[in-house]
Amino acid sequence: MTAFEAKKIAGSLAIFAAKAKAVKADAEGGIWRVTLPVQDHNGRDFRVYIWHPFRSKKIVLSDAGSMVLGIRELGTPQLKAIQSLLASYGLKLMEDKTVMEKTDRPIPLRMMSYLQAWCAVDGMFRAWEAVKKETRDALRSPERQRRDAEDLRSGS
Repeated sequence: MTAFEAKKIAGSLAIFAAKAKAVKADAEGGIWRVTLPVQDHNGRDFRVYIWHPFRSKKIVLSDAGSMVLGIRELGTPQLKAIQSLLASYGLKLMEDKTVMEKTDRPIPLRMMSYLQAWCAVDGMFRAWEAVKKETRDALRSPERQRRDAEDLRSGS
């Protein structure tokens, strides 16, 4: 890699970091929302809500339900896979479908784990969507497949 290429990569990372935002999410300022310039499988920005509950020693990280937004469409095996994946990062899927992180680890490590888990869960959703699409495509009639292919070629 040339020095120019390395500088270009460093500049890209700086642009990414500059687009990340942390703002107060409530009037009292007790809850903060961190938004990253990365979109999930639903086209929504990755957002993490952070607060310190009253009389608690732990700071809480939550997604407010966005990480597993499509979970209602999933069956038990997929749900268990997501729960296992989240647990491997020290996260928990709550009954209300929010993902919470309440460990005593340092905040930078917790944020990194949270974002890694989000990317992994998002990847699972993308893979399941691809499999569903392939299955739907395979179940279409040969005549319908031929018409769709002709439509694509003709640009309509």
